Amino acid sequence: MMQTEPVHTFDETLGRVYPIQWMQIGHLHDVPVPLVRVSTCGGLQLEVLQEVINTDPPLGRYQIVTLEHRPKGSSTGLTLLKVLTSLPEHYALKDWLLENVPRTRGSEDEDEEGWGKGLVRIDNVVCLLRGLLCPKGITGGDTLRKKLVIYIKNHRDSGPSYRLASGPLLWLDVDVIATSIKQAVLLEQQGKEALSCWEQAHAALASKGTYLPDECYSDWAIERHMSVENVRKKGYQMMSKADTYHSVCLDRFSGYARE
Repeated sequence: MMQTEPVHTFDETLGRVYPIQWMQIGHLHDVPVPLVRVSTCGGLQLEVLQEVINTDPPLGRYQIVTLEHRPKGSSTGLTLLKVLTSLPEHYALKDWLLENVPRTRGSEDEDEEGWGKGLVRIDNVVCLLRGLLCPKGITGGDTLRKKLVIYIKNHRDSGPSYRLASGPLLWLDVDVIATSIKQAVLLEQQGKEALSCWEQAHAALASKGTYLPDECYSDWAIERHMSVENVRKKGYQMMSKADTYHSVCLDRFSGYARE
């Protein structure tokens, strides 16, 4: 398991601190999750768990994966991550990935080129992405890496495929936003107040930019980009209505107080 000695400083330069929880993942007990936080709005950013802080409830310190921390060939791995975060259920057939992730080819091809030039096998790109997402030195790393990007064998109607892990193992901003929206819609259908859910979704987007701005013209990112922007507009409308309502109530209350 990772280092768990108490750390009392919350200096941003030492890493960002977020709540974590302990879970059983397969045969592994007491795995601190999420292992990685992936943000896509405003640009792709990875924050990988570095250490657990002994508090109640527990906290985790996460380190942003900067350019100098990335291994050779990581740009192709990050492109694969962008693709998987954009697709429905974060799932894609292996054959589809071969056609849509730049500089990849099938594992059956001969004489793999070196990193940084030519084409690389999709299997190696997946392996590289798993390494980027999984904390170094964590107990059960081999198992956890395969859980972060899951390989799905041939089905009756399709070939092999890959799926990006979901929460709580992997935190993804667009999934958090989608969950808030589903809760808001469900509450509204039940005639209940849903403002808090809209506030949560709005807060997740308020200080961020658009979804993967460097991929705004990529076909596989367009649908997710539009979905995020629609949520942003809807959240803004709901916040505006709430502000107007509260302002009217305050004016009325002030009027009563003056009488």
